[in-house]
Amino acid sequence: MHNRIKKLVKMSALVLPLSLAVGCATTGDLEKVRAMANDAKAAADAAAASAGEAKTMAAQANQKADEARSCCEELRAGQERMFKRSMRK
Repeated sequence: MHNRIKKLVKMSALVLPLSLAVGCATTGDLEKVRAMANDAKAAADAAAASAGEAKTMAAQANQKADEARSCCEELRAGQERMFKRSMRK
């Protein structure tokens, strides 16, 4: 019985530091994962902001393109009217 207690004490002496080391490593790993998650969230937030800016710029570009097309169509119509008038004379 006395040997059993000694073995149990020895095993506890080995297992306890090992389990604490594993626990610390797990905590460290958890902190790394949290840091990676925070970095990923920050990158995703930045990408979303950039996408929002790009969407706004695209909408502005579309508006300017529509304005340019309208202007071009007005000029073309005016040229056609002038050409038709010149042909009548």
